[in-house]
Amino acid sequence: MEKPKEGLTAKDLGIANMEKPKEGLSDEDLGIALVDCILTNPPKESRKLGALIFEVEYQGKRYRLGVIGKEALESIKKHGYKDSNGRIHLRVPQTVLNEP
Repeated sequence: MEKPKEGLTAKDLGIANMEKPKEGLSDEDLGIALVDCILTNPPKESRKLGALIFEVEYQGKRYRLGVIGKEALESIKKHGYKDSNGRIHLRVPQTVLNEP
């Protein structure tokens, strides 16, 4: 006499051939992957918005980037760096770059 199995398998439930779910979305999927920009001028303070406005260059084009709040500014500082030529690079989501 055959010993009964313990528990059900995917085959028992008829779902053995179901596709496994993906592992979630990446930053690239959401359009928030970080891009490397070069800071062209020191940031300016916006009186109306209470924000800092950074002017950056990305792929030969100039953009403006508004940063509101201490957490956002700390994130910009954390992901930025200075290269051997003394230029400041900021790594920011491409979606926040606005043409002037």
